[in-house]
Amino acid sequence: MHWDPTINIGNLITIALALIAIVFAWRDMDWRIKNLETWRREQIAGLVARAQLDEKFQSAVTEFKAAIAGLNVTVAAMDKEYERRILGAK
Repeated sequence: MHWDPTINIGNLITIALALIAIVFAWRDMDWRIKNLETWRREQIAGLVARAQLDEKFQSAVTEFKAAIAGLNVTVAAMDKEYERRILGAK
């Protein structure tokens, strides 16, 4: 490889500006990737929190259904007792 005297300052400036543009593009891409990774971590944490909340809600619904079933049994027993006492006395 030898020095070509036809290379002028314009070519050198172009190469320097291209290198600077590459550095800035690389830095910008790195910044964007870091932001995407941060966003992804936050979304995963939110998804885990919502899943835990859904599990708690599901267990609360199950407990509520069990309580309703218990109340239905109690009401049915009270209806029978009512029929036995009031209607049976007539």
